[in-house]
Amino acid sequence: MTFEEIYKQIEGLEGENWMPSEDARVLYDIAKDIKGTIVEIGCWRGKSSKVLCLASPDSRVISIDPCEGKYTNKPNGIGSDVKPGLFKNMADTKNWEIMIMTSMQASIDWETPIDLLFVDGLHDYDNLMLDISQWVPHIKKGGYVVFHDYWDVAFKGIRKACDECGFEEPNRNNLRGGKTACGVFKI
Repeated sequence: MTFEEIYKQIEGLEGENWMPSEDARVLYDIAKDIKGTIVEIGCWRGKSSKVLCLASPDSRVISIDPCEGKYTNKPNGIGSDVKPGLFKNMADTKNWEIMIMTSMQASIDWETPIDLLFVDGLHDYDNLMLDISQWVPHIKKGGYVVFHDYWDVAFKGIRKACDECGFEEPNRNNLRGGKTACGVFKI
């Protein structure tokens, strides 16, 4: 499928559109060449999950999310049951699995090498440091880690965690030159 066909599908999905075309394009451009394991930390209502699955139909896409509807550990971090919208949006997707738990719970027994890790879970520094320490070691050499909202000034903890872990500042443009909120790092 082309990016345009995929993005048209996700525009029609239930839920907020926190996956603008520039960010979806980043995921598409990386995932389309992968035939392996893609792990997504935080999936909300599945728009990014759908992009990953459709761009890489021969991959196993595993989303990890407790489905509590939070994007921050702050008391005002939304909080609603996102499962109905998520399962409706992903109903016809054959290469998708969901682990309804925190990323830390899922990491305990994880052994599968990862080709692409998309991190879009809790957006605070402490949780990002945990996600990095628990998940980045599983990425294959030559694989990718993508941090959503890396460039968003509202979530400074993402860049701080990446900087402290030695990730070099990525190019702000996606692979086709459009501005993106994603930070893309090759391992």
